[in-house]
Amino acid sequence: MSFNTRADRQTAGTYRGVGLKLALLASAGAALLSHPALAADAAAASTIDEVVVTGSRIANNGFQQPTPVTVVGQEDLQREMPPTIADFLNELPSFGYSYSSRNPGDGVAGGGVESINLRDLGVNRTLVLLDNRRVVPSSPSGGVDTLTLPSSLIKRVEIVTGGASAAWGADAVAGVVNFVLNHDYEGLATNVQAGLSQQGDDQQYSVDVTFGRKFLDGRIRVVGNAKYSDSPDVIKNPDRTWWRDRAAVTNPAYAPGNGKPQLITVDFPGQALVAPGGVITSGPLRGIQFVGPNGTPTPYSFGNPSGQLQFGGDVDLSIPRQFDLASPIKYGNAFTHVDFDLTPNITAYAELSVDASRYADSGYFYYERVGNLTIQADNAYLDPSVKQALLAAGQSSFAMGLSFIAGDPPHSINDRQVWRGVIGLDGKLGDNWKWGAYYQHGETKVQTHTYNNPQPALFLQAVDAVRSPTTGAIVCRSTLTNPTNGCVPLDVFGNNVSSAQARQYVQGYVPWQDTHVQLDVVSADASGKLFSLPAGDVSGAFGVDYYREEADSTNDPLSTQRLFASGNFQPFSGSRNVKEAFVETSVPVLKDLPLVKGLELNAAGRITDYSTSGSVETWKLGATYDMTDDLRFRITKSKDIRAPTLNDLYSKGNSGTQNVFDPVLNKTAQVFFVSSGNPNLKPEDADTLTAGIVYKPHYVSGLELSLDYYRI
Repeated sequence: MSFNTRADRQTAGTYRGVGLKLALLASAGAALLSHPALAADAAAASTIDEVVVTGSRIANNGFQQPTPVTVVGQEDLQREMPPTIADFLNELPSFGYSYSSRNPGDGVAGGGVESINLRDLGVNRTLVLLDNRRVVPSSPSGGVDTLTLPSSLIKRVEIVTGGASAAWGADAVAGVVNFVLNHDYEGLATNVQAGLSQQGDDQQYSVDVTFGRKFLDGRIRVVGNAKYSDSPDVIKNPDRTWWRDRAAVTNPAYAPGNGKPQLITVDFPGQALVAPGGVITSGPLRGIQFVGPNGTPTPYSFGNPSGQLQFGGDVDLSIPRQFDLASPIKYGNAFTHVDFDLTPNITAYAELSVDASRYADSGYFYYERVGNLTIQADNAYLDPSVKQALLAAGQSSFAMGLSFIAGDPPHSINDRQVWRGVIGLDGKLGDNWKWGAYYQHGETKVQTHTYNNPQPALFLQAVDAVRSPTTGAIVCRSTLTNPTNGCVPLDVFGNNVSSAQARQYVQGYVPWQDTHVQLDVVSADASGKLFSLPAGDVSGAFGVDYYREEADSTNDPLSTQRLFASGNFQPFSGSRNVKEAFVETSVPVLKDLPLVKGLELNAAGRITDYSTSGSVETWKLGATYDMTDDLRFRITKSKDIRAPTLNDLYSKGNSGTQNVFDPVLNKTAQVFFVSSGNPNLKPEDADTLTAGIVYKPHYVSGLELSLDYYRI
């Protein structure tokens, strides 16, 4: 039994609150850490032998690579016991911001994933591998959900930053993260973990079972892992006293030559020209807001405007208060891997994984009318004193700014299922060559539903409420000419004043999207010794890959017509296939000379042919120079690529509203936007340079230090 305490913290925009964590380890047959196989693995985590790591297809360890490679061992993961593997990796300085499974996603097929983002260049520029093999993406936008990986079977994680496309293929602009599994695990272990934050929320529960066994004198080896995890709590921004919205804004005290800064940083800025109960933004009544349950007219202070933002005064924080710091997610997965030694030199293997998750997100879209909601003077819900003032001023209408949050906040639910199967062969040729070949098929299915997403056309109809000339009842103006249109009048003057029936009319329809992603991979490679030089063996590796990606999605008919304030799912269909061939070599040039303990060159090249855009070439040139046994210098120059995702190529577009500040008119306008794919896109190029120093002092056993520079 172990206890681990952390404080809540805000890191790179991602909330992680663990607080008190209780872990209970039980074992049937062997305890997790006391098992001989795992004890050996833990020791190996600190001293990695001559194994293939992701920086190259040729055997070497991370410090001997010309590109920077970080190796995280099983011992590190067991000591930290993170809720997810990405939680641990995202603490490393080479990783940037990425969506967490506990943080708001984009509300569509990519929401609720636990992604990783090297160098902060985007998850679709980080190539994620499992045992050197590609993994089916979590959505057409790319990126791998690391929650689907069997975390308790991970032996080590290899992270290479830069110069990896030639060896491993497209999408490795920022680098490669390779999760290596322990296929030799024996025994049965159970991990039951529960935790909550120091504030008594952010509860997390998980049950994890890992097993392994050998049959037929070790010729057959079976390992597996199953896990269930639930994080049910919703945590909002105001639930933490340290929460601060912060922005750089125009300094109201600034004037040319007065020595004051032109920009200052302020806490709690908000969207200008809006209020939860509405604020009049133009005309003789500008500066009247409607508050309380009765929509009482009250003076409004516009504070200090700064473009689209406002700070001070009656700033509206109702929308940022609804955003989630942590959102509920529960998931389960099961994984098994079988090795069978056909001969002393050939091993067949098969692998199967099945995963399911449900993610609930609130706070990714809200409906604002930024000073541009037209209200007629005869509106039935409008305060009589305001009507009289309009009449006296000769005004028939006014513009109002409104943050429409009524009833339950907008939210989405993502249900994701992922399965993946692999069959393959690994073998040896003599003492110097290894080879492998495999076929993989994987599928991701995502069902997304969004709730309380307004339809602007219905909203405008419902807001325009008048008295019926025949009955005196409050009705929609449109109902006077079309009595069967079903419109329900909506009161927007004040806080939480709209009826449930009106909200149902405006935002009761539930948009949905069903997405299906499929990945098929065929790959073969070999590596070994080519010949010998006076300085050592010349090694080489080569291989071919073929993979096909396809995705499609269907959605509700109203989204296709772009009738909602946000989201507006569109039907999607697209595919591509990729053919690749690569070669890599490592050449020792000098050895055991004065001031040259060793000099080695590394080179790799890859030709990639895309069905959508033709052929591209990537390459890598690297060198390592050992001045002494203690001191090594390394440098790599490479050309890397990222291929357009299926979403980049074929998306028919998402749409919504966006606030744009017009500096000429000094006002903010709300515009409708559409973003869509382009089938003519070509792969993007990256010119990458890394250079570094590795220091291994002989007088401190086991210590290795590296300092690296990179430019991408």
